[in-house]
Amino acid sequence: MINFTISVSAGTGCYRHLQIPGTGTLYSLHKAILWSMDFKEDAPSEFQMPDRGTGLAADPQTVLQDLMLEKGDRFKYIYNPADPWVFQCKVLDITEDQSPKIGTKKCVGEPPIQYVDLDRDYNKNISPFTYPKMQISRLYKRAGFRKKDWEYIGGYLSDMLIFYGIIPVSEAFKILNEKIGISRGDFLGFIRINRHEAGSYYILNIEETETSDIMHHYLIEKDIIDNRSESLYEILEGQKGKKWYVPSGDSVIRFIDPAYLADSRYTKPLYNFLRNKLHQDDEEARHVVSYALREIHYGARDEVQQIIDFMELFCRKKPRFTDTNIQQFIKICSELHNNTRMAENCGFTPNEIIKLYPPKETKSILLHQLDEIEAKPRGKAVPFQTKKVGRNDPCPCGSGKKYKNCCGRPGTKTK
Repeated sequence: MINFTISVSAGTGCYRHLQIPGTGTLYSLHKAILWSMDFKEDAPSEFQMPDRGTGLAADPQTVLQDLMLEKGDRFKYIYNPADPWVFQCKVLDITEDQSPKIGTKKCVGEPPIQYVDLDRDYNKNISPFTYPKMQISRLYKRAGFRKKDWEYIGGYLSDMLIFYGIIPVSEAFKILNEKIGISRGDFLGFIRINRHEAGSYYILNIEETETSDIMHHYLIEKDIIDNRSESLYEILEGQKGKKWYVPSGDSVIRFIDPAYLADSRYTKPLYNFLRNKLHQDDEEARHVVSYALREIHYGARDEVQQIIDFMELFCRKKPRFTDTNIQQFIKICSELHNNTRMAENCGFTPNEIIKLYPPKETKSILLHQLDEIEAKPRGKAVPFQTKKVGRNDPCPCGSGKKYKNCCGRPGTKTK
């Protein structure tokens, strides 16, 4: 007796290998697919088979072996054509079996969720439940978004957070409305789905009181929640009363490279100092500059010492400072600090903030760090104490990975 092995794929790494006898019917295959994907049967379905017809009903009278299926044949199973779930099917094997039974031979991946609750965890200050990519695509399409539209809006928000780190959803809407003319209704429709999509940011309610108005929630860069949670409210406090930096011109914010946080006029001197004075190689010098930018951007209060600690931990050649070059190093870091776009400044640099909101008294932002470092005993060269990083701690480079899987991998660090 003929026995079919049929692969059924739901996409995004979820598939099942079903065994079904040749005497089985399209109806029994339909039931096996729904059972293997944990779907309830509450809508019509159909099969689409090339050269055998489209819109074939899951008919208990249509026997599989009568369809003359061959190994390698592909077809589609569509559940609920009005709001379709499309499963890709392929005949993997045809064998002889004396007593074939219907069953699942292989099961890989979590099945898609048949019914989505977009309001799940809506009022709570926890990370929203994340739905599979296939599910998210269906939701966007049902809401009337084209793929290029939802990718465009999501990319815009992601890039926006490179500058801000955190921004109220209501403020993000104002910027998007001004830049691309998105309506409030479309924006709310997008956000309700987007909060359940895996990406580079969360959409959370971080207020003490629960609210069902998503406009009162916040877009928050994942790195802040996952690795810098202690800085969350410091950034929010710093943002109070400041307007948002928005690049001028017709182009949207599409500065995906974090190096855009500061002009090359201020990153280049640090890179050159690391290469020429501290004799670091090109890769390590770039790594240190990137680390410095992220720490300054997130409002580090002692970034000079943090940069030195970082070099002590991850650079093959330990930093050695003299009386002369330590002052040069601090001056370079001060210039970089004052010209780096910061989350607590709503994307503006400290120098831009001073022009927007002139203080009564102005002084160098890093003078206190210079005083602290100059107070240390110094001979010809000064080694600095470093903090121990555990293997399972977040990597100080800001990658979001664990130290053991990033800069702490064997061969990455040599002391």
